[in-house]
Amino acid sequence: MDPATDRTRPWPLVVLLAIIAAGLISPFFCFIGAALAYALADQDQGLVLTGAGLVHLVFSLTFFAGA
Repeated sequence: MDPATDRTRPWPLVVLLAIIAAGLISPFFCFIGAALAYALADQDQGLVLTGAGLVHLVFSLTFFAGA
């Protein structure tokens, strides 16, 4: 559709729910990786992954607040 005519359709609810679910689930991949890194005695990598997970979680919650 042409955005100049302002006839855009809103996204389907299923797509919005999938994006929300991905935003809530994806930070846990970093936290799981951090737990595995700590278990394998690689504290530096675990610290980096923990920080990445926290930043990802803050970004997700920030974007959800505006939705």
